[in-house]
This record gives sequence, C-alpha cells and structure tokens, in this order.
Amino acid sequence: MQLPWMSWSDRRRWRSAHTVADLGELMALWLEGELRSWPGYMPGCGPDEETTHLIPSLAALNRAGFLTIASQPGETGTATTGCGTGSAPPSKASSATGRCTTSCWTPLKRPA
Repeated sequence: MQLPWMSWSDRRRWRSAHTVADLGELMALWLEGELRSWPGYMPGCGPDEETTHLIPSLAALNRAGFLTIASQPGETGTATTGCGTGSAPPSKASSATGRCTTSCWTPLKRPA
C-alpha cells in the first residue's frame, strides 16, 4: 500500500535546507515542478491551477529571499466585504504571504 507522504528524495532535500535562501530555492523548484512535495502541503501535488500564471513571479520572489508560504491570485469584479456594510473595491491585487531574509527586507521597508 502506497501511503500519501512525501517521497524520501523530496524529504532529504527539504531537510538539507539551512537558510531562508535554501528554502526559497526549494520552494521555487516545487513551484516549477522540479520537486513533487513541500512540507505542510498535500504530498505529490503542485500549486493550484489558479496559481499557474503567478509561478514565474513567485519563483523569482523565493529566489530573491522572500519565502512564499501562501499566495492568492487577484480578482476582478465587485464583491461584498463579508460584513454586509458595502462593496469591496472593483479589483483585488494578487498577494503572497511568507518570510524574508534581511537583505530582502531592507529594500522592502523603505518608504516609497
């Protein structure tokens, strides 16, 4: 019986990471289909189909020192705020949540 866990090969690669940069490279490889799994996500599954157009940008973010953990593509149209008190803006930008290295954070925290 095959259990739905991460392969030994992928597990070894993730366990070998020692820095955020190492993790970012592995996440970029997972996004691009070079690794089949990442810890905390369903083994053997790649990114959701709705994320396909974001893969080049997400991979670049990961390689630049921003380890993406979750992302959401933008939407167009009008939606409620969920509180019943009005409408959301007509469009929502894509977003990504993650962790970053000091060298990545420094330019991000400067005022525009």
